Amino acid sequence: MPRRSETGPDDSGRACGGSLTWRELPAIPANASAWNDAIPVGEAWWRQIGLAGPIAGVHGDYLLVGGGANLPEPGRTTIAATSLGKVYWNELFVLDLTREVWLDTPLTMPAAVGYAATVSLPEGVLVIGGEGFADGPNGSKLAGVATFADVFLMRFDPARQEVAYEACPPLPAASSSGAAALLGRTVYYQTGKDFLALDVDNLAAGWQALPAWPGAPRDTAVAAAVGGKVLIATGRTQVDGVWRIHRDAFAFDPATGTWETLPDMPFPAMAGAGFGVGNRLVIVGGDKDVARWDLVTGFASRRAGLEAGTPEWEKLGAALQMIADHHVGFNTEILAYDIEDGAWSVIGRFPGPAPVTTQPVVWQGQLILPSGEVRPGVRSPKVWIGDVDVSG
Repeated sequence: MPRRSETGPDDSGRACGGSLTWRELPAIPANASAWNDAIPVGEAWWRQIGLAGPIAGVHGDYLLVGGGANLPEPGRTTIAATSLGKVYWNELFVLDLTREVWLDTPLTMPAAVGYAATVSLPEGVLVIGGEGFADGPNGSKLAGVATFADVFLMRFDPARQEVAYEACPPLPAASSSGAAALLGRTVYYQTGKDFLALDVDNLAAGWQALPAWPGAPRDTAVAAAVGGKVLIATGRTQVDGVWRIHRDAFAFDPATGTWETLPDMPFPAMAGAGFGVGNRLVIVGGDKDVARWDLVTGFASRRAGLEAGTPEWEKLGAALQMIADHHVGFNTEILAYDIEDGAWSVIGRFPGPAPVTTQPVVWQGQLILPSGEVRPGVRSPKVWIGDVDVSG
């Protein structure tokens, strides 16, 4: 039976004005491309281990999930211990949401790409930027990972069970781990310090640069359209090898072309999934462990300045490995920002390991979280769907 979980009050017992009911859809099928002997695709026990940064969206009543990256070598879940490094895939899977069945037709994407931003449109799934390999699956230790400026639309034909790809205006510059939101028929995309807009009814005009928010550049932010505005929150910035984790938030008003600084979040939710639900921005998952990031970046910075193979270099490497191996999972609290009340609140908890680095998808008013990363180096093949009521 599918697992269900309903959450309401936060940890303090305070009523949250609504409920969130989650259940699992069928897990993503296993990758089938046996492109390297180090990946045990042909073994009977081989299963989907999950994808970080998957390409995900809905076209009609079909969920499209593909691309993404993982570490598929047996017994190795961190980049330091692998021979392939992080592997990027080009396979595409399609879930019939009405029947809750994955189609068995093998499909591929134009490139092995992950960490792109996606927006679901009536005419297909728009894929923006990302990183990976243009010529098919590969590992980061075998070749340099490319960052893409490409933008394309995925259209699924259920009668033929085929996917067509249509090139769209590229980004002004290559980018990965950006955030996108759809407001009306305009797609908004945030990357670094850039904020761009694409009118899907006037593609010939290309991407238009808009004023930047009054905050630091960032990646792995969340973005969503709420109440006629585009909200951007959290994320991270790397300066001189050190990460800064953000808990600020901003709202862009297309009518005036101006930004408003919102109250700070109670805690960061870096790489979480942001949904516009009624008059609220709802953020599921994310990483809020700033202390861990400070420890990791401090050790990594010290190690980078040492000669490889020295005792201190080895010691710091072992410490970083231990910190990663004993990570207990990302934030499970579900945050909401009410644009009318101007306040953040915790409206519940996710019922399982909360994924990060996946795309938020909405189908018939339900929230979908496909795959993603549940702790460093470890992905999940699970697909969650939530009936969310945050009224009141």
